[in-house]
Amino acid sequence: YTPGKDGAVFVVDNHSKRLVAYDGTVLEPFVIDSTYDLKYRTKAGGEEDEYELVSDVVVYRVDGWEGIMDKRTGKAITPAIYKDFEMISKDLIQAQLCYEDGSVVMDKHGNIVKQ
Repeated sequence: YTPGKDGAVFVVDNHSKRLVAYDGTVLEPFVIDSTYDLKYRTKAGGEEDEYELVSDVVVYRVDGWEGIMDKRTGKAITPAIYKDFEMISKDLIQAQLCYEDGSVVMDKHGNIVKQ
């Protein structure tokens, strides 16, 4: 479907996006705008820092908001209510809160370990 052309529109609410036909039928329940990979530092050395890509999660974007999803299944782990994800270790992710100042630290399963 081409939104607008084939009788479908994108509906965004509660930080999620879906493709819906004009008759209300949900054509695609989970639509994202883009993704980006996360990487963590494996060796510190100034200009010689080394990084490794995280293999099991990816950040997804919906209308400027971000969440993490399972890279293998494409299923959301967290809702898109954050911004600026950064790996602070192999297993921990820091994300900025969108609604207030500050950040949270979570594991790759979306469990908040520090707020």
